[in-house]
Amino acid sequence: MKFKVINPKKIRKAYEFQLENSPNWTFFQEREFWETKFHNGFNFLILFYSLFISGFVMAKDREIKIIILSIGFLMSVLMFIYIYRFYFRVIILSKIIYNLGNQYTLPFMYEEVKSQGLKAGFPVDKIIGIIIPLFMNLTFLIGIIALILNISLYDVKMILKTIFII
Repeated sequence: MKFKVINPKKIRKAYEFQLENSPNWTFFQEREFWETKFHNGFNFLILFYSLFISGFVMAKDREIKIIILSIGFLMSVLMFIYIYRFYFRVIILSKIIYNLGNQYTLPFMYEEVKSQGLKAGFPVDKIIGIIIPLFMNLTFLIGIIALILNISLYDVKMILKTIFII
């Protein structure tokens, strides 16, 4: 894992400084802190999404549905920004820990997975930090547009069939 600006010597020097001056707060605790915030943000996003979708389903009036989806979209966008910021911090801290050397867990895990001919798979943090929040934002936006243009679910299916030839 390579950096554009930081080199492994700077990382090692900073880690040694952390151990000397504040051994209770190093890159490892920093990563744990930001990962917790990242995952908590995602959990809140799921909570807000379910809440607003439930409100949308329960609402009877078209105007109320538009208001619920609009507020849901706004909250979803704000939560996406929150999660996105922490996503990059977690990724950078993972790279820093990886570059600390072979005596830490992360390089061992990568080396073992690679030696067995396995691929680590898809990046879960990217799915949690980018793909799912964008999908949630898009569903709110599509719902708002469909309600404003008075498009029914049947019409949406027909449009998708025409576009994607389903």
